Amino acid sequence: MADYDLLVIGSGAAGATAATTAIHQGASRVAIVEQGILWGTCVNTGCIPSKFLLTLAEEYYYKNHGHAGLRVESNINLEEIIAEKDALISRLKQKKTDRMVTGLGIEIITGTAEFVAPGQLRIGSRAVTADRIIIATGSSPSVPPLTGLDSVPFMTNTEALNPERIPASIIVIGGRALGLEFVQLYTHLGTNVTLLQRSSRIIPEEEPEIAELLTGYLRNEGIDIRTGVAITGIRKTATGIEVVGTIGGIEQVFFAEHLLLTAGRSPNTRSLHLERAGVTTRPNGCACRCDAEDNNAGYLGCRGCHRRTDAGDRSPVLRGDRSPQCIWGTETFVRSFMHPPRYLHHAAGCQCGNDGAAGPGCRPGP
Repeated sequence: MADYDLLVIGSGAAGATAATTAIHQGASRVAIVEQGILWGTCVNTGCIPSKFLLTLAEEYYYKNHGHAGLRVESNINLEEIIAEKDALISRLKQKKTDRMVTGLGIEIITGTAEFVAPGQLRIGSRAVTADRIIIATGSSPSVPPLTGLDSVPFMTNTEALNPERIPASIIVIGGRALGLEFVQLYTHLGTNVTLLQRSSRIIPEEEPEIAELLTGYLRNEGIDIRTGVAITGIRKTATGIEVVGTIGGIEQVFFAEHLLLTAGRSPNTRSLHLERAGVTTRPNGCACRCDAEDNNAGYLGCRGCHRRTDAGDRSPVLRGDRSPQCIWGTETFVRSFMHPPRYLHHAAGCQCGNDGAAGPGCRPGP
């Protein structure tokens, strides 16, 4: 008899939802393994703190609400703002712990998990078995291989949520959703922001008309948006950071006090040794899903929760709250939750993740 009915690796939004749903579906022995900060990115370094800071910065920035005759005076106490943000996070984490651990009886195992064999894990010095396993390990900020980056200080979204002071200027590399959040946040706090995006437009996975309109709105707020940038070098100067790049073959130099990287995410799967569970991964570490009925030695996919199609249309990716319903009756289901649930393009019956090299016949969704 296995130690657990269900073992979830990762305590973030997807993993917590999966564990909760499993309890509601009748599982009695459910555990979550977490090697980092309990309850994952969203509550600690993602949705909750970023939206809190965005809201406060918006109130500060739009204090006159566009009315010439309205005079509203305000100032920023950054130390108090960060303390309020941290207190909010603590309250939400405690509430979640009370609900899941005390209320539902879900066990929390602290440590780093790695597969020994299918259905068998090692967590520190402890050997653990489970009838079913869900991987919901999330992702971490990617650090692109840019020349000179290893010799300069930079922030990721984690550090950018806890600034010691509001910088006078900042360069943000990466113009997708995450980067745009921080671009506007820091602009509203009074920082001069330059955004560098490699592709020809920001949020390239969205419709061009949306990208064009959003670019206009952000530029109207004073944000310097540069697209089609090929970064050739980064170096530290006496007063800040210098980024050198080309746009249309013409070299340009950008300078700011600080540098923020929002150039994508990497899956937290490399330490799991997924190959020992018979799971195939792509070069970026994301588990490959290429057949809904028989993929990765039987460890991926479940009938009815995503459909296979040869028409190249879109089907919803499995959500964390659907996973336990799917796996109840299969041996193991493994899912690397790199992003919030999205849609994927399906080509020739294949299903692939959002990033990295796709397998034959597959192409990544937006």
